[in-house]
Amino acid sequence: MAARKIEMAEAFINAHPQEAARAVEQLTVDEVAALIHRLPHIEAVQLLAAMLPQYAARLANRLDSDLLSRLLADLEAAQAVIILRHMPRPLRRALVEGMSVRARAACLLLLNYAEDTVGAYMNSAAFTLPDDCSVAEALQRLAAENAVQDSGPIHVLTSQRHVRGVVQLPKLIGAPAELPLSSLWEAAPQALPGRATLLSVREHPVWASNDTVPVLNRHQQFVGALSHARLRQGLAELVDNMPQPAASDPASG
Repeated sequence: MAARKIEMAEAFINAHPQEAARAVEQLTVDEVAALIHRLPHIEAVQLLAAMLPQYAARLANRLDSDLLSRLLADLEAAQAVIILRHMPRPLRRALVEGMSVRARAACLLLLNYAEDTVGAYMNSAAFTLPDDCSVAEALQRLAAENAVQDSGPIHVLTSQRHVRGVVQLPKLIGAPAELPLSSLWEAAPQALPGRATLLSVREHPVWASNDTVPVLNRHQQFVGALSHARLRQGLAELVDNMPQPAASDPASG
């Protein structure tokens, strides 16, 4: 019977991860930890990704630290960092150290940004292409990439990581293999500085015609991409974490 319940939980998580997360958040921390320990890795990652960060962070003291490090490492880095920021610094540091080299580097980069900035919410692992490759080489690089690619723009970079332009994925896939990539790219959207606050860019004109924009460091080098969806998520996170005003009576409070 227990095995059957786990199978049903797996199916529900795969089909309705958001609804599964909301249901799981009603359980005790020990019950959630027991479930995650029994779930296959992929479903456990899906569930953790769909949970609200403050609930996911509560699992830190109930899950095996090696397991939690592996689960966080398989989340998008920005999402993992949102959860990590809800944990005490010593625990956060230990979990990051337990990650794979690639995941650790991505998380440390994002943790270096203040939590209300563009850099804290960008996708630091956004797929990019060098500006001197052909369509054939670009497609080979894309095929070798483990991460699932969406239909958004792919940023094309110089060897110094400066943005040359963007290539739309459908256009790349449909192009003759012998063409140079330079024949396909178009002007990149206006970039945002990684140190800018989310509040300062929420009404930026770039969002009127772009869903994803490049993010640059102080040397004007590409460090990631920020989507409008991630911006909205970040702003919602900031509102949720704002301290409530204290007062002597409910009305003034």
